[in-house]
Amino acid sequence: MSNNYQTLYDSAIKKIPYDLISDQAYEILEKAKVHKVYDGVLYIIVASAFEKTIINGNFINIISKYLSEEFKKENIVNFQFIVENEKVLINSNFLVKETVIKNRFNFSDEIMRYNFNNLVISDFNRKAVKAIESLLSTNYENSSMCNPLFLFGKVGIGKTHIVAAAGNQFANSNPNLKIYYYEGQDFFRKFCSASAKGTSHVEEFKKEIASANLLIFEDIQNIQSRDSAAELFFNIFNDIKLNGGKIILTSDRTPNELNGFHDRIISRLASGLQCKISQPDKNEAIKIINNWFEFKKKYQITDEAKEYIAEGFHTDIRQMIGNLKQICFWADNDLNENLVITKDFIIECSVENDIPSNIIVKQQLKPEQVIEIIAKELNLKVDLIKSTTRKNSIVWARDIVCYVLKNKLNLTLTEIGKLLSGREHTTISHSVNKVEKILADKNSQEALQINLIIDKF
Repeated sequence: MSNNYQTLYDSAIKKIPYDLISDQAYEILEKAKVHKVYDGVLYIIVASAFEKTIINGNFINIISKYLSEEFKKENIVNFQFIVENEKVLINSNFLVKETVIKNRFNFSDEIMRYNFNNLVISDFNRKAVKAIESLLSTNYENSSMCNPLFLFGKVGIGKTHIVAAAGNQFANSNPNLKIYYYEGQDFFRKFCSASAKGTSHVEEFKKEIASANLLIFEDIQNIQSRDSAAELFFNIFNDIKLNGGKIILTSDRTPNELNGFHDRIISRLASGLQCKISQPDKNEAIKIINNWFEFKKKYQITDEAKEYIAEGFHTDIRQMIGNLKQICFWADNDLNENLVITKDFIIECSVENDIPSNIIVKQQLKPEQVIEIIAKELNLKVDLIKSTTRKNSIVWARDIVCYVLKNKLNLTLTEIGKLLSGREHTTISHSVNKVEKILADKNSQEALQINLIIDKF
């Protein structure tokens, strides 16, 4: 029977997704041996107390989830990692059962993976981390000053990592408290689902979240102008605060820029501490890359390659991590077992796989490529953008091209004019100014669409 349990255990470990736990944790789990089942608990032996600490510290909830799925037919749902000298304590009842308490709600596997051990703390996010520490401290005065904590900044700069790490740390330190995680769109979908079933279901949904000791609510801008959902959130917010709970909010803008909310909601959002997370610079991006590869020890990468990646992506950590995964995929499928990831390797793979990517940094992006990318994005022909036609949709695309060439490639107005059928520099200046005025109203539909295009550069 124990051999069968070992087979099930090995199968469960192989099913844990590659990026949910560290390479070090994988190595520990692969070497671990099933000892026995006693009183409904499966005991698994690891080599040392240090290894036991690593598994129980950051990854036990993820591991237990996959073990539970594999062992459900055996009616085993509790798992405990032990060291060799603890075996004799099992039958005597001197070994305390370490059951995994479910105190994290609506946490995906990805969210549960984040912790402060794999977070690079630098100037761009240090204030936010300090604010988190104050909010979650047991010192009432420090905590109340930061409650609610409103973190804001551009997309892709690591807000999710910080707040998820905070939630996981708080959950590990307070196993009897409840932590809820919601993203704005997810909250709205579940609110709509509850509404379709009737008032009692909405009330049940509200009571469930309002029972949180810590609520993490990301991208709150996604429920603005959705009055019923925003009203429900307002009531949940008040209940949590009234019951002494803590709240962390994130957005891509400040509370005062959330124009789709009633004033009383904005007042609540701004009633604690507001903290901006900035974009990392190139050197900070290199630190993040180094940290990422620290958990992916099987890859070798040159400093030049790291600088190349950082140059192209330092303003968007999320996109940078996505490209690191892409690069590692290419490396995994290369026939050279002793491959070292170089700048040339990255460029060659990008071209071969026809993957448009910011990894071709601004300095290497050609003006013609900018026009082609914008034309493709707007489903237009390049020749039309360069033509003299005054059709509104073409003029709008041409204005965006002028803005990007001026602000992203630093071309002069005269140089841009030559690219666009010899237009006068005053005409180009007018186009750039038009786009700047649109972007000044951050919440307008036009500004949002233009920003989606600009973000590609």
